[in-house]
Amino acid sequence: MIEKDELLNIPAYDMMRYLEFATTIIQDGRIEIFEDGFSSRHVDTSHVCMIKLQYGDCSKPEKGQRLAFEFKNMLDALKKAGATKFEGRGENRQPAKTCVLSLDSQKGRYSLDIGGLGFSDQPLDDATMASPPTLPKIELPESVEVDADEFLKSLEWCKLHGDLFFLRTDGEAVWAEVNPQGMSGPMKQTYAKMEGTWDGENTPSQASYSITYVLPLIKKLKGQKLTLNFGDNFPLKIECNVDLGYKDCTPLKLDMFLAPRVDSDY
Repeated sequence: MIEKDELLNIPAYDMMRYLEFATTIIQDGRIEIFEDGFSSRHVDTSHVCMIKLQYGDCSKPEKGQRLAFEFKNMLDALKKAGATKFEGRGENRQPAKTCVLSLDSQKGRYSLDIGGLGFSDQPLDDATMASPPTLPKIELPESVEVDADEFLKSLEWCKLHGDLFFLRTDGEAVWAEVNPQGMSGPMKQTYAKMEGTWDGENTPSQASYSITYVLPLIKKLKGQKLTLNFGDNFPLKIECNVDLGYKDCTPLKLDMFLAPRVDSDY
């Protein structure tokens, strides 16, 4: 376990991005802090969508220091304190602000300092927090790498005519499609074609998911490369090794699982 009061000392921009992803499905959460990073797992209130985040290697010790707090409030504080600001250009471009997260065990309070601006608060009661979700260990037949911007454009296009989108491959491209309510047949479909790089079975497959759950996260991933893993009636797993936009940044890994909508019609 970490013995120091100082739990984290990282670029404020990195912490802001981490919380931006998490707060697409939750407001309060818990992180587990290790000597070489921190991680968390979250599930939305309807238990349809799960997100796993890992900043750094998180390899030791085996169990870390847990801290539960209001993610949304800390995110707002980071933005107000200038976490979005950078200094330098080109290869010298680096986040301008550093955030230091500390814990006073005797007083039972944590504090956050962002370049001289700070606050302290009581952690949320860990006993009242939901247990971290167990992420499914399944082999998904299709694995396609796409641009997040292209995926976002496809989702927003499909959203014009419905919330339930079908993710389909035909061996040459990946398609996002919507059948408008009350309509049927191939001529009544809204569709968007995306180019992709395959690392799977590359066979025709189809699964349907809710745009409402996936859209907020994809909006936060503009400019990134995504790996979409799915299959007939399987969950959608979205993987992203987040590019934080500056040299020698700490790895930030994101995994999202979205339960499929299973209909007997197909």
